[in-house]
Amino acid sequence: MLVLLNSCGFFTFLEPQIRQGEEIHITKINGKQIDFSFEATVYNPNGYGLKVKPSLLDVYVEGEYIGKVRLNEKVKVKRKKESTVETFLTAELVDGVLLKALRYAAKKEIKIQLKGSIKGGTFIFFKKFELDETFNVPGASFKFSR
Repeated sequence: MLVLLNSCGFFTFLEPQIRQGEEIHITKINGKQIDFSFEATVYNPNGYGLKVKPSLLDVYVEGEYIGKVRLNEKVKVKRKKESTVETFLTAELVDGVLLKALRYAAKKEIKIQLKGSIKGGTFIFFKKFELDETFNVPGASFKFSR
């Protein structure tokens, strides 16, 4: 069975692409903990849907370590399709970062880097991947919502 699936290209993996609309909505601030959602348009070029399991990553803003961010629930990305994906996250911040966050929100663009291991895959086939992604988010996208 596995040989048949492999010969059909089932295990060929192409990395999904974030295409546009990166937006952050802060939903709750409680001490050093921030709950927020991240929304983006993602294209999955694979012939199968993908799932990313809850993960814990180090987060850097403008090159400075600010804490850890946790993906709170499994994220699904549809196959061979561009779709809007919303993820819900919780950040555990180091001391003094909230004051710096106000400065970041006033900037035109903010560089964010995520580092760590994530577990993703499809059906029953999951693999751990090392993630080291840097992307820019408009400072105006930091919105506080209820």
